[in-house]
Amino acid sequence: MKKMIHFIRNIVWIAFTGMWAALFFCMLGAVWCVTVVGIPFGSQAFKFAKLAFLPHDKRVCPHFTAHPAANILWMLFGGILIAFFIFFSGLLSCLTVVGIPSGLRAFKFAFLAIVPFGATVETKTPRPAQGGSADETSEPVHGTQKSDENPAD
Repeated sequence: MKKMIHFIRNIVWIAFTGMWAALFFCMLGAVWCVTVVGIPFGSQAFKFAKLAFLPHDKRVCPHFTAHPAANILWMLFGGILIAFFIFFSGLLSCLTVVGIPSGLRAFKFAFLAIVPFGATVETKTPRPAQGGSADETSEPVHGTQKSDENPAD
């Protein structure tokens, strides 16, 4: 039953937010990569497109202060528009009971869409099975387990 719920959650996310956000970030990345100066910005857009398509079991930790000038340029040239789109998709997802978790996730990504430089993406660890040791943690400590999909590269 739990696998079926995860499957439905993934389908709702992809249909209402993930596919569209990934498409928009790919288009934004292609536009940025037209100029040599824009290649780092395009790279951020492509990495976020990959993350936005299927973000389950990942946690995003934005750090605006890591690259403030790059984040300000990003905001001005596409970040705010994409964040608005993702926020609106989150509102649409919240209209259904099944879509509420996807909508809440979209709200988190809307902030990342504004400030992707310096952000880290962490993979959540599965909770220990019953009988697991008390030393095991169900959530990674900030900055310890990073995914290969790091928008800050």
